[in-house]
Amino acid sequence: MTAFRRSTVTVVAVAALWAAAPTALARPVPKPQIVDAVGDALAGEPSADIVSVTYTTGGKGNGRAYVPQKLIVTLVLADAPKGIAAVGYNLRAETDGCGPVRIRFSPGAASRAGDTSAHFGGCSQQGPVFFNARVDGNVVSFGFGLSSANIERGTRFSDFTATVDINDPVTGEFGTAGPASDGIVDSASGDATWVIP
Repeated sequence: MTAFRRSTVTVVAVAALWAAAPTALARPVPKPQIVDAVGDALAGEPSADIVSVTYTTGGKGNGRAYVPQKLIVTLVLADAPKGIAAVGYNLRAETDGCGPVRIRFSPGAASRAGDTSAHFGGCSQQGPVFFNARVDGNVVSFGFGLSSANIERGTRFSDFTATVDINDPVTGEFGTAGPASDGIVDSASGDATWVIP
């Protein structure tokens, strides 16, 4: 084999490994645990119309070296949330270690320490955590440090639900929907299970 041919084969082989590496080493991103039909929200309001909800993690490393550091929950709506007073978005999942993990996003609330509150069931003794969600058009993201929420690797999530309800316009807490979050405006659920890697 000539030097030119050996060089060409080496370049092709390295290029093939480089192209394959991201696929082989990247952490898996789950499909949305909740997928809902578009256009089924009350009065057809797209900003209150649930499209999907995905639970995943953010962390460092790849493949077997991947270490999750954050729980990331992404809510996709048919249109950007408008911050309408008294409209709240509620996400819930059951876990085998903490009980229910709940997120309440109330962009129209008049008085809050943030537009979102999160409850980590029995894993956290500090009560609800308040912060501002990240809103990028019709995509709303919530991120939590796993260590601060005291949620461990291997925790299994199931019984996913998402609702849009009529909440108290001042506190952002449950209003006519009650603590059960009945989904007066829209509701969706998923029966998949997902485990923190």
